[in-house]
Amino acid sequence: MDEVTLIMAYGRDGVLGNKGALPWPAHREDMRRFREETLGSTIIMGRKTLDSIGKPLPYRQNVVVTRHPAQIQNEGVVAVNSLKDAIAAAQGTRPIVIGGAAIYALAMPFATRILLTEMHGDFPGDVYFRIPFIHQWTEVSREEWRGADGDCSFIEYRLDE
Repeated sequence: MDEVTLIMAYGRDGVLGNKGALPWPAHREDMRRFREETLGSTIIMGRKTLDSIGKPLPYRQNVVVTRHPAQIQNEGVVAVNSLKDAIAAAQGTRPIVIGGAAIYALAMPFATRILLTEMHGDFPGDVYFRIPFIHQWTEVSREEWRGADGDCSFIEYRLDE
């Protein structure tokens, strides 16, 4: 099976989202890194994440995991009802899971790499996720970022084998 990457950003307490959006203002460097990492890949997301983005992201194959694939009518989106089908849809491109919390939880058994942006700060939210069994992962890189749009850490984890 291909390497499956999870890419996510969360606050110190694991907050991922708030009312269908990011809980913090747009972070230019995080968005740049997300774009750079996902271009040319297959991005896998849940329906709520697609709804929050509003449209398929260009230059990527967009796959949505949902209980009701027939209800997804967005042009440029492949809808499937399981994570295994989503990974299979990658067909030679890198599968990258982009959220939300339920899809991250489903993807953890398949994941071999995690790219985490940990936002420094406490943010209001209604969607949370924390990487389970973090002791089984190896931190292979960490970069501290300070900028006008907020401080954060960019962390890469690989699964211990």
